[in-house]
Amino acid sequence: RPSTACDKDCTRAIPFERLRQRPEMLRPGSSRAAPPQPLMAAPGAASPPPPACRGDDDHVTGTVSRATLRKMASEQHSRLRVKPSPIHGWGLFTTKAHQSGSVVIEYLGEFVRDVVADKRQAEYQQLHLQDYLFRVGPDLVLDGTHKGSAARFINHSCQPNCAAVIRSSAEDGHRHVLVVARHDLKAEDEVTVDYHFQAEDDKIACCCGSRSCKGFLN
Repeated sequence: RPSTACDKDCTRAIPFERLRQRPEMLRPGSSRAAPPQPLMAAPGAASPPPPACRGDDDHVTGTVSRATLRKMASEQHSRLRVKPSPIHGWGLFTTKAHQSGSVVIEYLGEFVRDVVADKRQAEYQQLHLQDYLFRVGPDLVLDGTHKGSAARFINHSCQPNCAAVIRSSAEDGHRHVLVVARHDLKAEDEVTVDYHFQAEDDKIACCCGSRSCKGFLN
């Protein structure tokens, strides 16, 4: 596929030092996003995430059960697939319909503090690796570069069909970053979210193609 401005200025490859100065840029959830339906809690057991994912309770928007997360993960490969995207590079697409308010996928990775994220970002740049750093709090980042899920391929849209939210485990309080459908999704829809970047002079081109596209991500 011919390269475009979106290929050159891929948001997922923006140096992390730019993102860490503005925590709200990658803060999941937004007042503009339709509120997701509550998830059904059910008993279950699973290995808890690392303790570093605790804290910053003001970002948490609800709870989710381990059983729900386990069921979602087991069905992921039959519901979603990664393939070339008309927006940018690779994207995440549905293979089955998803109802509004349902959890599409969990954004997985390692929860690390800023100081660790800074070190890793420098290492990724030195190795010419594209990093997938998702800020979830003022001093907390979810690094999906090596241990992430297919959610890291989700592209930005000015008119997104999904929203990223933080929900705590109903069993132990550990946090999970979930991508929730804002409305019903059909099979073969590309999963998109709003990256919520702040306005700045150094513009990043947006190629989402939506009717309400702003032309820039920031």
